[in-house]
Amino acid sequence: DYSTTEQDTGKKWIDGRPIYQKTYTGVIARGEYEFYNKMDLGAIDAESVIGIDGGLYDTNGNIIPLFSTLTADNNGYGDYTWEPRIAGGHVEIGLNGSTLAIGYNFILTIKYVKPAATETKTTKKRTTKKEENK
Repeated sequence: DYSTTEQDTGKKWIDGRPIYQKTYTGVIARGEYEFYNKMDLGAIDAESVIGIDGGLYDTNGNIIPLFSTLTADNNGYGDYTWEPRIAGGHVEIGLNGSTLAIGYNFILTIKYVKPAATETKTTKKRTTKKEENK
């Protein structure tokens, strides 16, 4: 069950908070810096990342799994590892400025825990015998 909207996975983190996931898809575009192609994929309310999965898919059907290295040719030069990060509450992905991955499709799924303060919890007030008798 994957979706581009936030989902509660039904699993719990070690402290009992729900684990959420969200999938991002798109096409690698020229980034904001000359030496680094950084794309902002949008806001996320994550305190801790539990896992990240994904890959790039080129026009020839080649699959480049997350954290893999792209190379321009057999000499090993060209592209560096593409790695996502969360900075300032936003998901970002990027590659170096001379990347050949411009135009590649990407799929990225992030599993995360929200900050405890943003979790909505409903609690039932416990009543004492004295309160019940009033």
